[in-house]
Amino acid sequence: MNAKNRMQNGDETVHPQKFLAGSALDSDIRSSRDAATKGTHIEGTTTVLSFVPKHFGAAARSVEALACMDIAQSRLMSSGGKDLTSPDRPPVVAVVIKAMPVRAEMRIFEISGGNAPC
Repeated sequence: MNAKNRMQNGDETVHPQKFLAGSALDSDIRSSRDAATKGTHIEGTTTVLSFVPKHFGAAARSVEALACMDIAQSRLMSSGGKDLTSPDRPPVVAVVIKAMPVRAEMRIFEISGGNAPC
């Protein structure tokens, strides 16, 4: 999350996609292309409030965790500077993160909305 925050706030030296693989990487690439087409971007920061491992798959060497994210300071902005953030968006969201090793380093391969309360 720190790399994504730094990138969203103008630091061009970080590359958060290097931590992704599989559908998580595909989704991030699609999201970036969609934002470029629409002329939107994210401003502000997202903070990880908690990160709780829920399942370890020994055979696949995979980990599933629930993360609670504070997104209150993160805003969807138009290229003209208009705030497009939904007024109904909750300030904290749950996210299920699945990771597994890729070439000896852990990579996030799936990110989805979580139903658990934060």
